[in-house]
Amino acid sequence: MTYDLLIKGGRIVDGSGMPSYLGDVAVKDGRIAETGRINGSAQRVVNAEGLAVSPGFIDFHTHLHAQLLWDPIATSSCFHGVTTVIPGNCALALAPCKEQDHDTILKSFERVEAISLPALRAGVQWAWTTFPEYLNRLRGNLGVNVAALMGHCALRQFVMGDASLERAATAAEIHQMKEVLKAGVRAGAIGFSTNQNPVHMYADGTPIQSRFATDQEIIELACALGEINQGAVQISR
Repeated sequence: MTYDLLIKGGRIVDGSGMPSYLGDVAVKDGRIAETGRINGSAQRVVNAEGLAVSPGFIDFHTHLHAQLLWDPIATSSCFHGVTTVIPGNCALALAPCKEQDHDTILKSFERVEAISLPALRAGVQWAWTTFPEYLNRLRGNLGVNVAALMGHCALRQFVMGDASLERAATAAEIHQMKEVLKAGVRAGAIGFSTNQNPVHMYADGTPIQSRFATDQEIIELACALGEINQGAVQISR
């Protein structure tokens, strides 16, 4: 058989949990056609001697929510074999977000993510309000796979405005957050993230929005995912 691509002589780590082994990987029509010792020809042959050949890695805890907008290949994750990234961890995300809250949400990244506010303002060209609209902004312009979490900070700010940085949510506000969360997960978010870490705060020392949430609020948001039987919860305590 003639293959499209033949990777020769690498140490194959196939993700199965079995020990690695020296061998070749043949690709045909965009799929792995054969592994092992392969003698067929190929349109392109890559010598992988001394290198590892493996499936792409999943980086399940990233803070690339903003960076992907100006760096769609997720530098430098992609240089290390990462092909799937999960942004939106630790309650920090850029959506959903109303126009009047743009700077407030950007500032939530400033200290926790150590990204300067001028860089964020320059790099984040707002073209969305809802989380589904944020996902649509990313689609078609990525060099890695992205599975994004909805961040609790953005969710609280979207529903409560600046009160999200002052107090616990009311029952009505929690209900509204749950509905926004469910809509986002149905549109493609993989769940939501929250954060009660006492060192996560704004540059002026104000706790980030999620730190004002009660345990009951967090439980209710987790239950929202249970109601639609979809999504995961990432939590930093």
